[in-house]
Amino acid sequence: MTYLILKTIHILSSTLLFGAGTGTAILIFRAFLMRNDERNEALQFALNHAISVDWYFTLAAGIVQLITGITMGIMAGYSFTGGWLFASLLLFIAVFSLWVPAAALQMRMKKDLLHSSGEITPAFHRMIKIWIMLGIPAFILMIFIFILMIFRSQIFF
Repeated sequence: MTYLILKTIHILSSTLLFGAGTGTAILIFRAFLMRNDERNEALQFALNHAISVDWYFTLAAGIVQLITGITMGIMAGYSFTGGWLFASLLLFIAVFSLWVPAAALQMRMKKDLLHSSGEITPAFHRMIKIWIMLGIPAFILMIFIFILMIFRSQIFF
């Protein structure tokens, strides 16, 4: 019963982690694509909310994912030195290593907007390009983690 409760929490937190990350990315990207006269205000709104969501939901869900995943792995007797569980942990670390600088960039972009008198600066353009280049592989790796969770030992013998 404890395992099933952990599994439920793990699935729900993965939904929150993936949904919050994807949702905030879409929010920021859509704001960036707006017309110039609306873009700055939309970006400030998007970045304010994305930063809050990242710290309150995405980070919390990521921590829950790690704790529940490791706990279930121990309870089920899985090896952490190879196979699908090891691969998923490596991918999780890779996603986290992409998310941290992306979250930091969001804060820098917000600061740049506040100090730019309503103009999108060349520095902002550079930051959002890097943010996108971090986000795309993180999104793809999250999908691979889901695939590993679903197919587990059918992928790794």
